[in-house]
Amino acid sequence: MEDALIFRKSSISAGAVYPVSLGCAKNRVDTEIMLAQLEEAGWQLTSEPEAADLLLVNTCGFLATAAQEAIDAILELAALKENRPGVRLVVAGCLVQRYQQDLPALLPEVDLFVGVNDFPDLVTLLAAGAEPPRLACRRPWLTYGEVWPRRLTTPFYSAYLKIAEGCSHRCTYCTIPGIRGPYRSRPLATVVAEARRLADQGVIELNLVAQDTTAYGQDLTGRSLLPDLLAELALLKEVQWIRVLYGHPTGVSPELLAVMAGAAKICPYFDLPLQHVNDRLL
Repeated sequence: MEDALIFRKSSISAGAVYPVSLGCAKNRVDTEIMLAQLEEAGWQLTSEPEAADLLLVNTCGFLATAAQEAIDAILELAALKENRPGVRLVVAGCLVQRYQQDLPALLPEVDLFVGVNDFPDLVTLLAAGAEPPRLACRRPWLTYGEVWPRRLTTPFYSAYLKIAEGCSHRCTYCTIPGIRGPYRSRPLATVVAEARRLADQGVIELNLVAQDTTAYGQDLTGRSLLPDLLAELALLKEVQWIRVLYGHPTGVSPELLAVMAGAAKICPYFDLPLQHVNDRLL
């Protein structure tokens, strides 16, 4: 589902970019990274697609309905290009990664397709100047091992904090491991550094997201590091609320409960997908 993007105009412009972010909050973080890169390169954000020189759609490909929503959004923006030579349409995200073999022929209106591991190269790819349609699904699985600048599109006081990428559960109903790869936790110090940067920008509410937040750290140390991470984040004086989203019941431990109960700023509830109660589905 498309989220409303909130942003203010920047003063320097290499052209105007109109962004559409579809799907989950994890995808929104990727969108914010791309927008920050574009702004650093001189692009100006616009809320009017008719005024844009660059149309950017970050897609979801999880379900058939999500894929159709993405296709509809792409075609709607592609129609704006017909009478405006020079306008470029970029499609990124899960739909591209999942259907990379089919999309260039299906959507010749698109100038550039960018996979889930290649979006940090967006500015370089835009400058390459090759004839469309082009496909960038080249890089290995992205680790998120660094802190990238982000152009926040949420209200000024709140931000999503991605703590891991991919998933290793292999649930029968889910395509995420095939699209995003195996579970890869970000280094704890990197996550805390990004949280501190967000706090310095005025963010007082952190919403932790991953395909499974309760599995955080297991791929690095063999145990969940979510209690350690929450304890570190709770020390940030500027942060007033910490929410743990996208959890999994098997990762809820007495240690995690103790940390959550011991810090008033950690919201005392879990966000658990309903399908996780069904062993047959899992």
